[in-house]
Amino acid sequence: MHPNLKYLKQKNSIQGFSLLEVIAALLLLGIVASIWALGIVQATDAFILSRDSLESVQKARGCMGRLIKEFHEINTLSASPPPSAATLHYSLEKNGTDTDYTLMYDPLAEELKIDADVLADEVTAFTMNYYDTHDAASPLPSPVPAADVRIIEIVLEIRNADNTVSAYTNRVFLRGLES
Repeated sequence: MHPNLKYLKQKNSIQGFSLLEVIAALLLLGIVASIWALGIVQATDAFILSRDSLESVQKARGCMGRLIKEFHEINTLSASPPPSAATLHYSLEKNGTDTDYTLMYDPLAEELKIDADVLADEVTAFTMNYYDTHDAASPLPSPVPAADVRIIEIVLEIRNADNTVSAYTNRVFLRGLES
């Protein structure tokens, strides 16, 4: 056999990938890439949901903290109109003078307000129960006599980012209340 012929046979016997092998490799690569992309999308969605849920929790904690602070400093509760489950008229001493405030829940707007200032939005439910002692088994009956109130139980429900509702409850002793 001629030496050049041997070289040509070896050269022709070296083969690359067939079209079918290239298509199969690209198909597998596409499947892996799509699974990876779905994982990234799910991780991003989970991050956004947790961030929004954290905002709801912070809103509820801030609202509850403000209410607790306000209630601790109440000087007097208004007897007219008497305290109700969704409205409270009270006064605080600010800069040496008594200032009147009204806390009210607007269920249509889903807002909790102190006077005209919105304390929290997306409030699905808000109630206040009034007690005369810390160990009372049940709240005072309506209409609540303002003179008997010593403790207010706050029940606040706020809608979260995923449209679920979280409830927050706290009892506050009115330590600044004038007897």
